Amino acid sequence: MRKMVLFLLGIITALITVELILRFIVLYPPQPVRKPIYFFPKGHSYHKVYMYEPNSKYLNIEAGYKRFWRNNVGIHGPEVNLADNTKLVFLAGSSYIEAYQVPIRKTAAAVFNRKLQEYNPQYSVFNLGASGHDPYMAYFRVKLFTQKYRKPDKVVLALEHLRTKWLSRHEQPLSFDLPDHFGENFPFSKARLIVEAICSRSSLASLCYNYAKRFKGNVVDDNTDNVGSEDDSEQVSVLPEGLKATLLQFQKDYGHDFMLVFFSQNELENKLLRDFCNTEGILFFNSAEISGSENRLKGVGHLNESGNYKLGEFIYESFIQAYPKQ
Repeated sequence: MRKMVLFLLGIITALITVELILRFIVLYPPQPVRKPIYFFPKGHSYHKVYMYEPNSKYLNIEAGYKRFWRNNVGIHGPEVNLADNTKLVFLAGSSYIEAYQVPIRKTAAAVFNRKLQEYNPQYSVFNLGASGHDPYMAYFRVKLFTQKYRKPDKVVLALEHLRTKWLSRHEQPLSFDLPDHFGENFPFSKARLIVEAICSRSSLASLCYNYAKRFKGNVVDDNTDNVGSEDDSEQVSVLPEGLKATLLQFQKDYGHDFMLVFFSQNELENKLLRDFCNTEGILFFNSAEISGSENRLKGVGHLNESGNYKLGEFIYESFIQAYPKQ
């Protein structure tokens, strides 16, 4: 009996020691408190996204296991001014816009926000970029934050690729009706609620949980539930019908208050988008100078700090060209 007690005390001591090392030396944060929300459109195999606790911490692997913070509304972007007289700009896109790999102040959204507030202090940028989100899902993310806060004054969709493969995941033709229970809490099982509670209090539990998900192939990064690889390099000769439908829906909902920014180096994709937007009267701006290897992590990954700065500058310059003196 005595040996058993000593054995259990040894295990408990070891677990506490590992927890302290992870928390205070490695600085691996516990999983932040998060709420699952009904989100994905009809025909998708996933149903939910997470809304994170404001000012929560997370660890990013691609950045070299660095710890970052979310902002006052629980997203990776500049602080959002929610005053009634604020002009909200929703900046939507994929993980390239979310920019989990760099500190908030160095994201393209933060650069855009700083320059925009110098231009007009009433503006405030919501960074709605999200990992795994194609343009169609970016549309629903805009609707989700509209529901949670209010309708934006301007919407900017920033794309680094046409995302042909990703768009093909959805039931065709695309429907822009909000899914049932959209924006409501997604019900977790009691077991999952217990796991979430433990992971939000323990760095060790959070680490084990994330690696278990990674082992199963359900997640690409620790900080979010991705729904697909960021590699979508299929060459196209025509614009995907889903992309055209999505851009037209953005235009229908927001009119001249919607603009598209494209930063691919693919000349054909640039031409296809430019011709379509010119025909449909959609504000379109493109740059082939942002996605070069010198502006990517390790030359091939997401945008590094330099790439984010250049993208933020480009979005700002495009914005004031589209909306002078506003």
